[in-house]
Amino acid sequence: MNKQAQFNLWYFLFALMAVKWLHELWEARQQVEHIPYSEFQQALKNGETDTVDVFSNTIRGNFTQPRAGGPKQYVAERSTFLGVPMAPEMRRDFSEETAQESDCAVREIVTGAFEKATGILEQRRDWLERGAKQVLERETLVEEDLTAFRAPLSTAA
Repeated sequence: MNKQAQFNLWYFLFALMAVKWLHELWEARQQVEHIPYSEFQQALKNGETDTVDVFSNTIRGNFTQPRAGGPKQYVAERSTFLGVPMAPEMRRDFSEETAQESDCAVREIVTGAFEKATGILEQRRDWLERGAKQVLERETLVEEDLTAFRAPLSTAA
């Protein structure tokens, strides 16, 4: 191998290692821990945050001391619904007490609907079992079969 080509190969290997090292350094700085908003509030109370940047739906900042093996930066989502930031018109502008009252009211409605549906299914269990048996026996039911099967149910209601 030519001595000049060998010299250039070492430069190339050194440059490649330097680029890899810089990439790892950059990647380490870009690691961000996603934390719940409540955890952010607790870290703020405990003085565990260094800098805080507040945006419309997110809060970014740095921990004063990185957590055990964790990144130094964090991101907290403020108002989210199913993991998606809420639009400004959907943000919560009411107290925790009001939220609890609405949760209780919704729970009552859902529980009532569940109990009603369960009661109907239990009341018509024999009818449902007969239908399941017919499907297992025949595999396919046509409209006439369903009409004949449903007739006693509509007269009972």
